[in-house]
Amino acid sequence: MSWRKHVPGMTSKSLSQSYQDVFTSPDGQIVLNHLMKVSGVTKPVSHQDSGTLRENAGQQRLVLSILRQVYQKNELQQHIQDNIQQ
Repeated sequence: MSWRKHVPGMTSKSLSQSYQDVFTSPDGQIVLNHLMKVSGVTKPVSHQDSGTLRENAGQQRLVLSILRQVYQKNELQQHIQDNIQQ
């Protein structure tokens, strides 16, 4: 199901711009960096429980989808690397 069905009049360009407006602000960067850490994007989490592994994978997928909206491909990897080193 496409997100466009849920947001009438929204285009992919305007959605990406909205993500960028939110997550490139100083507060947005704080929130995004926190999401990266708690989801395991910058610090992999390992569990034996398959349910917890699936939950973590879902969280990572969500955060990575936000990152892809905010950063260009060439910037994305660098942003993740910068946060791993912190």
